[in-house]
Amino acid sequence: MSFTLQVREEKRRLAVSRGKLEKIARSTFALTKAEEGDISLVICNDPFITKLNERYTKRTGPTDVLAFPMREGEILVNQDAAVGDIVISVDTAERQAAELGTGLEQELILLFVHGLLHLLGYDHRNGVQKQEMDAITKKIVTGV
Repeated sequence: MSFTLQVREEKRRLAVSRGKLEKIARSTFALTKAEEGDISLVICNDPFITKLNERYTKRTGPTDVLAFPMREGEILVNQDAAVGDIVISVDTAERQAAELGTGLEQELILLFVHGLLHLLGYDHRNGVQKQEMDAITKKIVTGV
């Protein structure tokens, strides 16, 4: 199966090539043995993501990445090919990259993988889950 990556730039520009993100998505699907599906990526600023964060998570202020899975619960036989939506704030990614001493592209890649893993059912609510997500992320990012 193949997938499409749709990118929408909402008041900010994507600092990573679409081809690189598609390669990362392909690696993520393969490593997690998940069925491929379409991904929607919204690149935005802090005011945009703050509204979503407050509406859907009830948390105030901006966040770096939000993920909205389309495949929660029981999967239907003829379901849509969509995996879900990832929303990344470039404003927050820039601050985090500066704090970590990494580049913006690297930070955006990490956030994209993090969001995609959430779409595929991974979480980090406890230490074991966080270690698993971190290990998968490292494998994907170092393999690209």
